[in-house]
Amino acid sequence: SEEKTTTRRARSSAVLSSSSRRAAVGVVDRLVYGQCLRLEDHDRIRVFVNDFVNRGWLPFLDKSIRTLSEQVNTRKGFQKTLFGVGKKLFGSGAKPSNQTGVSHYLVDSSEMQMRLLGDLAFLGQNYDVAYSSYHTCKRDFQTDHAWTYYAGALEMAATALFMQTTPKRDPLSYFEESINVYLSPLKMHSFATRATLLATEYMKSKLLYRDAAASFIKLTGEDSDLKG
Repeated sequence: SEEKTTTRRARSSAVLSSSSRRAAVGVVDRLVYGQCLRLEDHDRIRVFVNDFVNRGWLPFLDKSIRTLSEQVNTRKGFQKTLFGVGKKLFGSGAKPSNQTGVSHYLVDSSEMQMRLLGDLAFLGQNYDVAYSSYHTCKRDFQTDHAWTYYAGALEMAATALFMQTTPKRDPLSYFEESINVYLSPLKMHSFATRATLLATEYMKSKLLYRDAAASFIKLTGEDSDLKG
């Protein structure tokens, strides 16, 4: 009888220890990070984020946009003057065609500065300036036959229009052209899929469900992630 009692006690302690371990694991799974923060800590974090955004990030963003805008406008005017003088002296010359879409621009080139201006304006939710910048640089990319940059500028121009409350034009044509360029000649199917997802979000906002379905079906015929 004593042996049975000892065995039962051992089994009971084993069951209790296992249940305690399960309860401890459950407590770890239900941990809420930050629960030890006081209300004063929440207020300090809120004040810090507010000061960082309003006194640091937004002024820096605004200054960068104004500086880039001045630099781009100055450089564009100088380039137009230089191009006009060169055309008079040496005649017009066409830029070499780039069928592969691989072009290299310097970081401080007017095209990349304009693209950066659009990105900063988009980040600051100034979608009018962003669209204008993307629209300008995409024409330069098209002239240089830099199809990768061209398709990216088209996609971002369409997205900037999509984000505007009252867009100047329908972004759907920009989306469609960027998708077509990604598919051919670039064969960048993952980028085409991304642009399609953005385009179909715009279509859904305009209740164009049939057009959205057609866009997805179009990609299923290509070598993309949407192909089953």
